[in-house]
Amino acid sequence: MKRRELKAICADLVEQFSKRPYKEWKMKDYPIDFELEINNELIQVELNMLENNPDYIQIGVAVNDRGLSAFFPVGCTFIVDANAENAQV
Repeated sequence: MKRRELKAICADLVEQFSKRPYKEWKMKDYPIDFELEINNELIQVELNMLENNPDYIQIGVAVNDRGLSAFFPVGCTFIVDANAENAQV
C-alpha cells in the first residue's frame, strides 16, 4: 500500500477517534494495537498516549501495512480537550 493511502487512513482514524470523549481515552491502557482490513490488506494501527494532563490528552496514531512501512509508519496525533465535554450543550 502506498504512503499516501496510509496517510488517508490515518487521517480518517484521527477524525473518528477525536470525536470520542476525554473520559473514554483517560480510562484506556496504552499502547493499543489492532488491525484493520482495507481492500483485502491488513493495516496495523497503534495508539499511544503522548501527553496526559488535567486539561487534555494527546494521542499518537501510527499505521503501517506490515511490510516495509512497519519500519517507518505513517503517524498523526490528536488532542482531546477535557473541558470540551463541559462546553457541549
